[in-house]
Amino acid sequence: MKRLVLAVLVIFASACAASQPTKIEKNQAEFYFNQGVAWNEKGDYDKAISEYTKAIEINPSLAEAYNNRGLAYAQGKGQYDKAISDCTKAIEINPSLAEAYNNRGLAYLLLGQSQPGCHDLQKACELGSCIGLTWAKERGHCR
Repeated sequence: MKRLVLAVLVIFASACAASQPTKIEKNQAEFYFNQGVAWNEKGDYDKAISEYTKAIEINPSLAEAYNNRGLAYAQGKGQYDKAISDCTKAIEINPSLAEAYNNRGLAYLLLGQSQPGCHDLQKACELGSCIGLTWAKERGHCR
């Protein structure tokens, strides 16, 4: 019985280790993430989205890549539903990522959904990023 339990634990530990990106994979993901940032800054949102997607495929726990891809969907493509989905995933991975709440909140506002938008912007402000909430309050979207 002890051998069976030990075997199961070894298999479980191996499966967990296999699902974690290696240092090389993390470096590759960071490379693609940085490429996405560069393309985003140049205004080429399609290339930015492609690079962020590569980073996510290599390291699915890279919350910042989901957040930035969501921002690219919103800024460059007007695809607010995709932006909300990506920012939600970023928040699931890292619940203290203020930028993801900020970006999701703004995407909600741009879809005309002020209640969840203002809620997210307030949460972002609580986490230290109040720029979106300030912007929304100045335009009468949030109180």
